[in-house]
Amino acid sequence: MKSLRKPVTIAPLILLSLALSLLSSELPYTFSWIGNTFGDGSGEVSVNKGKWVQVNMVDLWVGSDGTCYTVSQWDEGKREGGIYKDGDCIGYLKHLHPNEGGHSPQAVTGDENYVYVGNGKNIRRYNYSGSPAPFAGGVDDKDGGASITFGTGISGMAVNAAVSRLYACCPGADRIKVVSTAGGLDSLDEFQCESAYRIAVEPDGDLWVAVRSTDSTEGKLLCLSADGVLEKEIIPGSGFDPTALRFRGDGALMAADNGPDQCIRVYGNLDANPSVIGTLGEEQGVYAGPVSGTVGPLRFCGITGLGTDSSGNWYVAQNRFGPEVNHHSNGGGSILEKYGPNLERQWRLLGLEFVDCGAIDRKTGDVFSSYTRYAMDYSTAANGSEWTYAAHTVDQFKYPHDFRYRT
Repeated sequence: MKSLRKPVTIAPLILLSLALSLLSSELPYTFSWIGNTFGDGSGEVSVNKGKWVQVNMVDLWVGSDGTCYTVSQWDEGKREGGIYKDGDCIGYLKHLHPNEGGHSPQAVTGDENYVYVGNGKNIRRYNYSGSPAPFAGGVDDKDGGASITFGTGISGMAVNAAVSRLYACCPGADRIKVVSTAGGLDSLDEFQCESAYRIAVEPDGDLWVAVRSTDSTEGKLLCLSADGVLEKEIIPGSGFDPTALRFRGDGALMAADNGPDQCIRVYGNLDANPSVIGTLGEEQGVYAGPVSGTVGPLRFCGITGLGTDSSGNWYVAQNRFGPEVNHHSNGGGSILEKYGPNLERQWRLLGLEFVDCGAIDRKTGDVFSSYTRYAMDYSTAANGSEWTYAAHTVDQFKYPHDFRYRT
C-alpha cells in the first residue's frame, strides 16, 4: 500500500517545484499597443495632454486649410474635441469633458473666425487653437469661455458666413434655431423642422437638412429656405440613413449614407431637379465583397462627419457604426481619413479601442478584439508598429442581432 501512495504524495511536490522554478525565471517582455495611431500618450500636443486619436467621433468640421475639428460624446482622456491636420494630432478643444463643463457634444462647425461646438444643450465658441473664445452676453462656464443655452439637445450645425448666421438642429424639439455669429451668439429666430438631424448651407443661402431613418420612416433630405419654408424633399429609399452633409466647392451636396450602402451620395442640379450625380466610396463600404469586413481606402464604415478644404480635398469621419454611441457603438472607435480630388487616400488616423479584451490566434499571431482583427508582425522593433487594422468583424446589416452590436 505504501508503494501505491508514494506517487500520490510526491507528484504535487514535483509540480510545485516546477511552478516555483518558472515563477523565479524572468521571461522577456515588452510593452506596446494596438488600435491607436498615437497610442503611447506622449507628445507635445499641449500641457497635460499627450497625443492620441479620440474615440467615437460623431461629427467633423474642416477649415479651409485642412485642419480637422472633431467631437465625441465621451473620451476617457478628455479629448472630446480633437484637432488634427496633415495626419497628425495637433491639439484639442478645451473643457468638453463632463467634469470640465462638457455635456456630451454631438455637433461642430465653424467659419473664418471661430469653431462652434454643440455641447449638449448649449453652443460654445472656440478659437482655432482650441481655447475658449468668450463673448458678451454668454454664460461663463469654464476658463473664461462662454456659451449660449437652448434648453434642448443639438445634433447638427452649419454657418452661413455671408449673413453671419449659425443654424442648429434640435431634433428633440423639432426645431432649427438661428443664432447670430456677428459679435456674440445672439438668438435671432427659430422654425419647425421635424426630426432635423444634420444641416448644411447652400451657397445661395438655402438650407439642406438630413432626417434620419427610423423603424417606421425613410431617411430623407429636405431643402428649406433661409426662413424655414420647405422647398424640396428627397426620399432615396433603399435604407438611406443620412448622417452627415457637406457642400463641395463646386456646389454639389455630399450626403453620407449610414444605411446598407455605406457610401457618400453626391447631389447636383439642386435648384431645378436634385439628383445623384455620383457616389464616393465603394457601395456597401467595408461590408462589400469579395471578402466582407476587409478594410481599405473608400470602404467606409459608419460615417459620422464630412468636410472639405479649399484645395478640393475631402475628409470622412467614421466610428464604425454611426452616431449612436449609447447602446451599440460605445467603443466602436474612430477613423478619420483625407482623400484628394482624384479619390486617392492621403492619410488615415485610427482610434479603434476604448475598453476591450483581446484574444490571440495561436496559429497566425493575429489579435481579435470585439469588433476588430489586427494582423500582427512581431518582428518589428518600433512600439505600436506591430499591428495593422485588417478587418471589421461585425455586420449589423447581415446579422442585426449580433450581441456585439446590440450591447
